[in-house]
Amino acid sequence: MPLSSTVVGCFPKPSYLHIPDWFKTSHSGTFTEDYNRFLETSSREETEDLIKRATKDIIDIQAEAGIDVISDGELRRESYILHFCRALKGLDFHNLFSKNCRDGACVTDVPRIIGRVTPRESEAWVWKEWKFSQDLSPLPMKITIPGPMTIINSTEDQYYNDDRALGKVLAEIINSEIKALVSAGCRCIQVIEYFIALALDNLTIFRRSAFLMPLSTTVIGSFRKPSYLQIPDWFQPAYAENFPREYNRFLQSFSSTDIEELYIRAIREVIEIQSKAGLDVITDGEVRRENYIHYFCRKLNGFDFKSLCLTSIRDDAATILLPQIVGEVSAQENEGWVWKEWKSSQVLSKLPVKITLPGPMTIAHTVVDQYYRDRKVLGAVLTKILNREIKALVSVGCKVIQVDEPVLMRFPNEALDYGIDQLSTCFDGVTSPDVVKAVHLCCGYPTYLDQDDYKKADRDGYLTLADKLDAAGFDEISIEDAHRHNDLSLFEHFKKSKVVLGVVKIACSKVESVEEIRSRLKQVLTVLPAERLVVAPDCGLGFLPTDLAKQKLFNMVQAAKSLP
Repeated sequence: MPLSSTVVGCFPKPSYLHIPDWFKTSHSGTFTEDYNRFLETSSREETEDLIKRATKDIIDIQAEAGIDVISDGELRRESYILHFCRALKGLDFHNLFSKNCRDGACVTDVPRIIGRVTPRESEAWVWKEWKFSQDLSPLPMKITIPGPMTIINSTEDQYYNDDRALGKVLAEIINSEIKALVSAGCRCIQVIEYFIALALDNLTIFRRSAFLMPLSTTVIGSFRKPSYLQIPDWFQPAYAENFPREYNRFLQSFSSTDIEELYIRAIREVIEIQSKAGLDVITDGEVRRENYIHYFCRKLNGFDFKSLCLTSIRDDAATILLPQIVGEVSAQENEGWVWKEWKSSQVLSKLPVKITLPGPMTIAHTVVDQYYRDRKVLGAVLTKILNREIKALVSVGCKVIQVDEPVLMRFPNEALDYGIDQLSTCFDGVTSPDVVKAVHLCCGYPTYLDQDDYKKADRDGYLTLADKLDAAGFDEISIEDAHRHNDLSLFEHFKKSKVVLGVVKIACSKVESVEEIRSRLKQVLTVLPAERLVVAPDCGLGFLPTDLAKQKLFNMVQAAKSLP
């Protein structure tokens, strides 16, 4: 994942929202009194409508900028401090006191504390404002609350006459508000000041930091193709063995213009599914592809997709028709082409779209090589082509690039000999910290949904490869864990890379509950720090009917948002 981004809180209020605040020069010294008049003269219903409109505008600004954790812009507040104080008894907002604030940096009219400070409402209230804003966006919404010492400095205490005693009272109120926010589902809570430690007493869910990011979520790649997109692929049992031949027929029967319109329609639908589920990083669902490997190969010279060979693959786990390599392998186009597909998907969403590419060793094990007859040599050729594609993607702004290399798990000795090195070389020249270099290693697809006897790769392969993978310079390493839980000791080997952990099965119709997923994530978090854990399905979702995929993704995201 790239570096996370957020905002601190407030935004300028739009001209149609006439709320006095301390940012407006005309109200700077008297904004509290002016806000009193605003409350007396404005219609509550009309103001709420305007606040909703303004909040949507602020959310759009942040979403378009690509901010990860957003705020509501604090649009309903005259200041982040006094807005909170108006919900407390014991403060007098009418007989204001002219006070030197911020160590004499400014003079302003502040409310007096004239009685015991308690909440006006019998239950917490800040969570309602957060929920109002969070319901307007799929992005995580941060809430801001003033700290006790900041409140003390911005009021005139004529009751307690003891900053420590008043601070303790305020901290207890703030603590109650934070607990209510947590209960309501808020995962990013920012207390503004250094007195935070007291305000967060006994809240073990929070660290001693301004706010806490929930676990990030993504998907691996594929989704089931909609019925109107008649592309043969290896997720459909009818095409499982001879999908390359069927895909050849498909290419001959559609015009490129007509099919492009259907692609975009399908990509929009897949993006909407992911956005509604609350995913952080999405894909285009790989809806253009018969599979993630051969689609790429069709853009290369040297491949023969007409003279197909029935071949056993994946350590004899399956038998399918494969294309042959009959000549020197090179790109058909003079420049990269994958970036164009990524761009056509990225323009459809404000969320970052991940692109997926097949790895050199996986390609080499999914063709019949009649030319090089040496997978290491063929892999080196493919690595150069993939590197060119990845550099082109980076140059046009793609921030998350995933190379799928599951065959490493089938043949760990080859992986250690040359496979991981070639995989790393695919990213040569990609030095920007903003670009996520991700690799995916699952243990293999079955032939159909709910197949129990499929020959998976040996789970111990992860342990064999972990140290070298972690040292290879990848930002994220995606592994399967839902189908078969890995031993927790595996995660101790990942010292540098983030682990993208598969937490839902991709070829099983049973829907994992939120609590099931949470339970496994909590186990892994005992070994792996939260900042290096990303949550995902085991692999692509091409086998799952759309409604089933939606349920699994929704539960996955809910579990991830509730942690660490």
